[in-house]
Amino acid sequence: MKSEKLARECTEIANKLEAFQLKVFQAPKQEDKEDIDYVDDRLFKLQSEIRDVSAIIENMFFEED
Repeated sequence: MKSEKLARECTEIANKLEAFQLKVFQAPKQEDKEDIDYVDDRLFKLQSEIRDVSAIIENMFFEED
């Protein structure tokens, strides 16, 4: 079904963002703690929102379904 395929693609985007987040925080300087926390929080929220959108897409109906 098209909805399932699109939902998987959306989830893959979230997974790539999570992998990117791990790269960013492999060895940051500790004096940048405030920036680290801000960026980490923003990236986590983006992942979460994308996963939520993925769940909605999975339950949508497309003409090809």
